[in-house]
Amino acid sequence: MVKFILILFRPFRKMIEWAGINYQQFEVILQAKLTMDNRKVMGNNSQRKGLKNALLTQTIFYVFIGGMLTGMLAKGNGALFFFLTLFFSFIMIMVILGLISEFNTILFDTRDNSILLPRPITPRTLLFVRVMHIMVYLMLISLSLAIIPLIVFAFKFGIPSMLLLLVDVILITLFAVFLTNIIYLLLMKITTGEKLKDIIVYSQIFMAIIFMGAYQLMPRLVENQALIVGFQQIHWWMFLVPPFWMSASITPIINGGFSLQSAGFLFVSVAMPLLGLWLVTSVLAKNFSQNLATLDQGDTKSDKKKGKAEKSSIVDFLSGICSHTKEERISFSTIWRIANRDRKFKQAVYPALGYVFIIILMTFLNNNTPLSEIGSTKKYLILIYAPSLVVYILVFTIRFSDNFKASWIYQIIPVQRPGYLISGAFKAILVQLFIPIFIIVNIFTLYFWGLPVLIDIVYGFCSILMMTYLMLQMQPPTFPFSDEKSTEQSGRNVVKNLLMFFSIGIMGGIHYLLVYLKINVLFILPVVLVILFLLSRKYRLTPWSKMVNMN
Repeated sequence: MVKFILILFRPFRKMIEWAGINYQQFEVILQAKLTMDNRKVMGNNSQRKGLKNALLTQTIFYVFIGGMLTGMLAKGNGALFFFLTLFFSFIMIMVILGLISEFNTILFDTRDNSILLPRPITPRTLLFVRVMHIMVYLMLISLSLAIIPLIVFAFKFGIPSMLLLLVDVILITLFAVFLTNIIYLLLMKITTGEKLKDIIVYSQIFMAIIFMGAYQLMPRLVENQALIVGFQQIHWWMFLVPPFWMSASITPIINGGFSLQSAGFLFVSVAMPLLGLWLVTSVLAKNFSQNLATLDQGDTKSDKKKGKAEKSSIVDFLSGICSHTKEERISFSTIWRIANRDRKFKQAVYPALGYVFIIILMTFLNNNTPLSEIGSTKKYLILIYAPSLVVYILVFTIRFSDNFKASWIYQIIPVQRPGYLISGAFKAILVQLFIPIFIIVNIFTLYFWGLPVLIDIVYGFCSILMMTYLMLQMQPPTFPFSDEKSTEQSGRNVVKNLLMFFSIGIMGGIHYLLVYLKINVLFILPVVLVILFLLSRKYRLTPWSKMVNMN
């Protein structure tokens, strides 16, 4: 497989060398990296099987999504331009999301610095290897999305049209990868060290939220007939949006009517990915090796600031309010500070904070009720239970860490019950991340629906906590940041996500039923509080015998 991938690059050797890349060094390093990827789990058959299953599952998922997109392409020639634009937009969004969530670590990986940086390898070659290493996996995503549309295109419009679509899919993937890497490399030019790492993490979070919003918005555009009609004409601003370059160049070739304007789009669709290649390899690659080396260095000023921040009495005050024992209080303060500076944890959790507002926004965009009349509806239940997405993601994420081997410290702590530690950790992330979001969202609930729904907000908050503690009881208890996130857990994570959304539906459904039957939730609230107290107490008193990962 590695040799086949390398063969695919060889027809472009002259172009790669034109960009100032040492092709022999590029091929040797890329071959080594891809070979290492294949050998990472060779020593463990179960992990190897898990990796293959995860890759196969991911590919099948993207093929399925691509099949759903095919329905847009099959609707006819009249709306071909509009649906092709959505198709290319979807591919671009999925590629960028994949890069910023999964493969950005390849670009900034510092583990091989000691091997590669002392060698006579130009910064251009080193950077290009990393970008192409990412490209191999992202091209798998885009081609998986496009395989069924390509087949439909071949039957509906002919083989030449299918080949044009395939070329445009490759071009939009190249442009998406180069665009994202250009942003990252510009950040490397501006700052270095710890500040660069923080900026990268927050930029990834911001981009993930933006593109997830676009992902939610796109299917709703398909049903907008006025928008489809508006796409019958070409506008100047379309030259500023990459998916239009591809759709506006291929549509006239298929439907006829190729013009000077179409030639302009065709030129831009080919030239911009090449321009991105030139910018990455010739302009932004300068000093890439030196900037990469600084990622291994700490930022003493930021460390001092963090040290001062961690002395804040607010955390200690909150831990005193939320904790029952000294052990629980110490765990609360420690996990609060770790979650506040752990970049991988932020990268996994913070996008969920934005997703909550996107879900709420999409819900109200689908609503035909004017805002002035929204107070007469029961939409407030969505605002009450949407933040539960955050707390469930927190529960699933807090157990994982890249430094999981350091969890041996838990085993030597002189604590009678480990439940004090895991309970304090859960309360820390709850107070730090969930409760602020819940309060912000439900301020809007009170604004639109008034004080009569205040008791519903309190009931919903207690109901979310009750269901969360119930889910904690259903899975084996483990210490925070003590487990390794591996590919074997992909299937289990899917099941957990389904269970999470199912539980949100159960809570919201029960609350809706109570409101529909005009049963005052104030009568049910004491029962929920008692169950919540019992579940939290049982979790806090978890014994050592039930803990996992106690090697």
